[in-house]
Amino acid sequence: MNRITLAVNKSTDETPIENDSDEFNEENYYFQSGYNKFCNRNYEGAIKDYTKAIELNNKYGNAYFSRAQAKCELKDYNGAIKDFTKAFEFSPEYNAYSYFEYNKWSAYFNRAQALCELNDYKGAIEDLTKAIEIDPKKCDAFNKRAQAKCKLRDYAGAIEDFTRSIELDLC
Repeated sequence: MNRITLAVNKSTDETPIENDSDEFNEENYYFQSGYNKFCNRNYEGAIKDYTKAIELNNKYGNAYFSRAQAKCELKDYNGAIKDFTKAFEFSPEYNAYSYFEYNKWSAYFNRAQALCELNDYKGAIEDLTKAIEIDPKKCDAFNKRAQAKCKLRDYAGAIEDFTRSIELDLC
């Protein structure tokens, strides 16, 4: 198995690599480099590296997902929505114990947030409803859906979702 150790030089965003085998996975290198740049708030650099990873493997769902997150940081919500949508094609099954892991729930939830930024509250509610169908025990989706319902003046629906979020007591 190929183990890659990454270290980040915070002043340059350079990503030196240690590789325990003769095998080198270039797409993972660019993905990890993009991740390190993202962590250092170099979103443009992260997008370039994630794009390179996608060029090397156009089925790299996590790279689409991560590039979408970087695009959100730059307020490119339309670009982020396209990438979140592409990420659905390759997303793994949902695992309730992997909260921050890329999966269908997180893709729906994050795309809904981008839709809210574009004032597409109806689309956000649709995505959040799908996220709730995947995991009805996460208060985040209920809370965000309640906020979107408020924007559409569906106050009864918002109260219902806020109440459910509070009942779950996970936020």
